[in-house]
Amino acid sequence: MLLPLVSHGHEAWLQPYEYLLKDSPTLRADIRVGQMFKGSSQIYNADKFVILDIAQKDYRETIKGRLGDLPAITHTLQKPGLYTLGYQSSGSIISYGNWEKFETFATNQGLSWVLDEHRKLNFPERDFDETFFRYAKSLVSWRSSHGQDTRLNLPFEIVALNNPFIGRAVSIEIELVWNSKPYANGQITVFRKPKAGDAVTLSFNTDSLGRATVPIEAGHQYLLNAVHMVATPENKDASIWQSHWASLTFEVPQ
Repeated sequence: MLLPLVSHGHEAWLQPYEYLLKDSPTLRADIRVGQMFKGSSQIYNADKFVILDIAQKDYRETIKGRLGDLPAITHTLQKPGLYTLGYQSSGSIISYGNWEKFETFATNQGLSWVLDEHRKLNFPERDFDETFFRYAKSLVSWRSSHGQDTRLNLPFEIVALNNPFIGRAVSIEIELVWNSKPYANGQITVFRKPKAGDAVTLSFNTDSLGRATVPIEAGHQYLLNAVHMVATPENKDASIWQSHWASLTFEVPQ
């Protein structure tokens, strides 16, 4: 099901009220869309997503809610440890009225090859559509922070290969995966935000194995974001591009 336009050219992420729950096992989190780690909170609307899950090791459960719930996510965790919160949106459509808007988006996301491919396929340079999908994850814990990120087998997914909550980690190694295969030379945009202050950005590219190492600092929240584009020339009367957005959020404790 394709839905009307929501903000595009903006990141989508999961924002827990607390990443490390100590007492109450009740997890509350927003689904947010915005820029620079600032954005609007979305209500719970089952028409706008196909996956909203919580996972831990061999356990995975769908998070339930009611239309209009804000925060969109409220869930009671079952046992101590690290959890992976995951979200996959339904498709939404954006229309490009001019080439400049599309060019700016592709360039900012490290997707300059898309511009060459667009012209190679003789796509129009104005008045064309794109369908976009969001795949967001977040790492949270209750009482204990031990455990690993769970692969949710999303079409486009950022997987944390080490646990940023423990061992006073100074970096996190991630793997970027597209359709279960490593995504090489993909741009990872990193938003780093202290508890008080604005986010700063860094960018890294994945290696031939789809991996990248991102430096992290105690007392900061992180949003990692990546975008992949797929041409769909067979859809001559509909969207000629699909964009797939992957994100991962976590906090590094003091």
